[in-house]
Amino acid sequence: VAYSASPTASANSGGPYTYTWSAAGLPAGLTVNSSTGAVSGTPSATATATVTASTTVAGQTCSGTTPLTVNPAPIGSLRVSKTVTGKPTGFSSPNFSIQVACSVSSFNQTLTLVDGGSQTITGIPTGTTCTVTEATLPAAPVGYNYGTPSIAPSGAQTIGNGTTVTVAVTNPLTLKLGSLQVGKVVSGQPAGFSSPDYTLNVDCSDNSFDQNVVVKAGQNQIISNIPHGTTCTVTEPSQP
Repeated sequence: VAYSASPTASANSGGPYTYTWSAAGLPAGLTVNSSTGAVSGTPSATATATVTASTTVAGQTCSGTTPLTVNPAPIGSLRVSKTVTGKPTGFSSPNFSIQVACSVSSFNQTLTLVDGGSQTITGIPTGTTCTVTEATLPAAPVGYNYGTPSIAPSGAQTIGNGTTVTVAVTNPLTLKLGSLQVGKVVSGQPAGFSSPDYTLNVDCSDNSFDQNVVVKAGQNQIISNIPHGTTCTVTEPSQP
């Protein structure tokens, strides 16, 4: 985290004086401006340093010192979790790639998560904003589709001091659906043929779609929203 401090120096009498500044014990990444005394940079560690201001008065060198303490920067964390809903029996989670983009770019990264998993990014400077997205999805199980991911909370999240922001990424799985069209054809019709009603029996492995379909010759009926993998058998037990 960038750091800056601007110590000042003054004499009890006389002056104004021009001071030369120096420092001892500064951590790597910090420097002192010898003309202004400004201490700035991005420290690599905490430290207690001494800043010295020197000037020459009547041929004598006079100096004063002040301590400078570099404390740990306030930081927080970001936790990202992954959940898949609507899973079929025996679901084996693939890897999901979650993108994290932060205003402090050194924390930008792609997380690899599975269903039920989470990862926490620590040491993020307070005030940093991070946005979680999921640009691409892995292949869904046979017969299923992934819906649009839900990210909560969405948008840029601000990291607080000593806190953990949790962002949940949820992927809904939904069954693929199809249709069954049942029709009736009567061949060899005599002139002026008027079709009676024909009752066709539909028997499916998903019993909620079992039904009798009544049609006339040349007509069709469509049974919609049948889950992928359902088997259906059409019979005509009796004729008019």
